[in-house]
Order: sequence, then C-alpha cells, then structure tokens
Amino acid sequence: MNIRHTLKKVKKSVSFDSDIAVFKNQYGGHQNIRYKEGVLLKPSNEREVNFYEGVADVWPSFLPFIPTYYGVNWHEEIPVINLDDLTKEFSSAAGLDVKAGVRFYDNGAHTIKRCSMMSKLYTTTSFSHGLRLTGAKVPSQFENGKPIYFLNKKSGKKLKTKNFRSTFYRFFYDGNTLRTGVLRNLLTIIDRLLMVLEQGREFFMYSCSFLILYETQTEDSEHPDKVSLHLIDFAHTERNVHKDRPIQTRDDDGIIFATYSLRNEVAKCIKRSEKVDWFTDPWLDLD
Repeated sequence: MNIRHTLKKVKKSVSFDSDIAVFKNQYGGHQNIRYKEGVLLKPSNEREVNFYEGVADVWPSFLPFIPTYYGVNWHEEIPVINLDDLTKEFSSAAGLDVKAGVRFYDNGAHTIKRCSMMSKLYTTTSFSHGLRLTGAKVPSQFENGKPIYFLNKKSGKKLKTKNFRSTFYRFFYDGNTLRTGVLRNLLTIIDRLLMVLEQGREFFMYSCSFLILYETQTEDSEHPDKVSLHLIDFAHTERNVHKDRPIQTRDDDGIIFATYSLRNEVAKCIKRSEKVDWFTDPWLDLD
C-alpha cells in the first residue's frame, strides 16, 4: 500500500482525547506519544508510514528488530501509527534511547534545515560515534524511589566525545553491579542485527534510534539478564529503488555505521568490566 500522496506533513503537536493516556515509559524523542490498551499512538510522517506499510513484504528478516506495527489511523488529518509497547515484556525496564546515524534531514530538505542539522551533527557525539544519547532511565529498586540513573535529551546534546563512553556504561549499572550478563546478551543481538542490515538493501536508513531495554527486577526471574534492542523512529528512511547503488559515504547508510559503533562500545564495556571493581568505584572515567 502506497499512501505517499494522501499524507500530510506531521505537525509538532497533536491534541489527543483526554481518555488516551500519556505514555510514561518514553525515554527520548518527541514527547507526544500516547498509550491505549497496550498500543502506542505515535504522530508520524509519510516516510515512516510507508516504511511500516512495506517492510513486512520486502524485508521480513528485519521484523524482529522493530516494534510490531498494527496499522495507521488519522487524527486531525495527521497519520498516527499504532505500535507495540516494547516495555510491557519487562517487570521493571531500564531504558536507553540512542539517536543513530550521521544525517538527520531528508533529500528534499531546505538548505536552512540541512545546515541546522549539520551543525547539530558536528557539535554532538553523532559525528564521532554515529550515536547520541537522547534519554535514559534506570528505575529505583525501591517503590517510588528516584531513578538510579537519568539522562534527558538536553544532557545528551551537551555530552562530549571524551565523556560518551563512561556515560554510556553507567546505564548498565543497576545500583548494585555492572550488568555484564545483559551486555553479553546485547552483543549477541547486535551481531544478529548486523547480519540482517548487511544482507538487506531494501531501505536506506540515514538515521533512526536504538531503544535498549533490560530487566532490573532480577529476583525470582527466569531470565535475569533479559535485554532487548529495537530500532525505532523511521522518519528519515526511504525505499532503496536502486539496490545495486554503491555506498558512497557513511551518510548513505548511517545505521550500519552506528550499529558497528554501538557494538564497539558494548564490547569494550565487557572487556573493561573484567578489570574494574565496580563495587568500589562504579563511576570511573573509562575513557
């Protein structure tokens, strides 16, 4: 289904009915996602809708790495996509939203928009790593307690390259120990994702986001090191109609570059954990 000519550009804000709750487990991105009966309602745009409408038919191997898609409806003439709530598979999820890629504008973007996005690239860790931390929370193990770790979008933009690694590592510290089992499982998932990305040329993903979730309630759990990795936010994704076109620069497929960068950081964290006593000094400067 191609709805290219029926969609209008998404507005910055959509007014939902009062009976539709605000989604409280959002870690980064735009703050207008709502929640109803286990389904997320996200204001979208033409590119993202066309991606979800077409991906199952042309790239089924990619489906395990994206949220389940339940369709699209319209609200105030704006497309709203219906997606699975990835956090519902966890009793108490720690979540990290990572902006991935090195290009944040579309092919038809105005020059002013391109310059603005390039400025954002060069002044953040997106330029050095292809990754920018946009939001994170590790919940307290006590009811109504303050999060053990919290990062917002503003702090992520201010983060410099020299501090990226130590800030990234902190997300995997749950208040007691570094979750090395989670990291090892995450590394396995990243390797599977890379295989799919390198084999599939159905879409060019200039940028999107990684959503990493892991279980913090480990007592009496059958899977204490449960972790998931999904790609979300496909507003800058387009169908690859020339599958034989060579990749000219890392901009052409920023997600592969970002995924390798993510793998590198996770692998280094695992290696470092074998040498560092996290119980006595969990906030070491690991750069």
